[in-house]
Amino acid sequence: MGTPSRLVSGDPGHGAQLFQELDCVRCHVEPRTGTGVNIPAALRDAGSRSRAEWIEAYLLEPRPLRYVSEDRRPERIMPALVTRPEDARDLAALLSTWRDTVRVPETSNRLGPAKNEDRRQEGRMLFEQYQCLGCHEFGGDGGHVGPALDGVGSRRRPAFVLAMLEHPDRVVPGTAMEDKKLWDSEAEAITTYLMNLQSKR
Repeated sequence: MGTPSRLVSGDPGHGAQLFQELDCVRCHVEPRTGTGVNIPAALRDAGSRSRAEWIEAYLLEPRPLRYVSEDRRPERIMPALVTRPEDARDLAALLSTWRDTVRVPETSNRLGPAKNEDRRQEGRMLFEQYQCLGCHEFGGDGGHVGPALDGVGSRRRPAFVLAMLEHPDRVVPGTAMEDKKLWDSEAEAITTYLMNLQSKR
């Protein structure tokens, strides 16, 4: 299920027990049996994609994040099977250890300081130049194809965002996201901008 990483707060051992008891693999089957936006996400690299604190909050209050077509959310959403905060924390601790460093390499030596203002401003200009809001929504504006970008910095890990910008179909096979053939420096700047993006809401 991926490469273990440094554990977050919570008991991953108890999380593994809950994962079995809740029969999570019933929907999050591995390997995936199809492609598309209405298929439950694979979890083998959950720790590469999402921040532990976001996973914890999402387990307690699942909600649609993607679109199945323009302006249409998935008809199926994950049921709220986890009701106790401590259980959500333990499951998040488990899922955070599941990494895929081949598809989502670590980026600590690439992005530099998170608050690099020059790079953030460069990323903002590139974000507009490549018309990212044609597919993604932010603050109520933009397209309804890809996930909304409100709070993306608190939801996604920088390594995942960078990998998606550079090689979207390699990270998420079958994704609708277009490969813009970005230069490394462009992808890094846009990632820095997105990680610092504040919600308008």
